Amino acid sequence: MMFAYSENQDGATTIFKGVVDAIKTTVKKEEICKIEPYWKIKGIYVIEASVYFENEMKYKLLALD
Repeated sequence: MMFAYSENQDGATTIFKGVVDAIKTTVKKEEICKIEPYWKIKGIYVIEASVYFENEMKYKLLALD
């Protein structure tokens, strides 16, 4: 899940794609499941997505260091 400050759903999608693009060398596949306004704060969108990495075990081990 990701929170994005944006005026609309298209802007939130663009922000998500920018984040994924920044780590694209490790991303195998990404899939946006749902984007909707966050009911508590105006201008915030909740992005639910699945991101699959080339080598998940490698990143899990790095997180433990």
